[in-house]
Amino acid sequence: MTETPPPEKKKPCPCKGSKAQAPTEKPCCDGCARHQLAHVEAHFGAAWAMLRMPAFEGRRPLVVGHLFLAECDSTPWPNLAKSLSAARNRYQERGQLPDFAALCGILLHCRRQLDVATAEKTAEDVGAVGAIVDERE
Repeated sequence: MTETPPPEKKKPCPCKGSKAQAPTEKPCCDGCARHQLAHVEAHFGAAWAMLRMPAFEGRRPLVVGHLFLAECDSTPWPNLAKSLSAARNRYQERGQLPDFAALCGILLHCRRQLDVATAEKTAEDVGAVGAIVDERE
């Protein structure tokens, strides 16, 4: 009976346990990219929620702030960052509400690209493991 080799330990993510990654840097791994995109979605959602609430004094700077933070966190996705910046500037300068439907579409596209990249990486890993198993047989 052949012994099964111990599973290889995954290398730890270089940004784990270190200082927080600057938002202008490209995420070092899929997990970090997912985490960064989740931050974008959270700030985007907060801005949308504030605009849906009954008007209250001081809301505008909070909405602008959340859109700005979403823009800062979205720098690895240039199209998303540019769209968020344009929406924030229009709202900040002219009071024109962002087109949340269009921005949601761009966010969804970024999320899908990340999912496809993860699936392709997983398929490569499975293929490599299959090749190792074939060699041993």
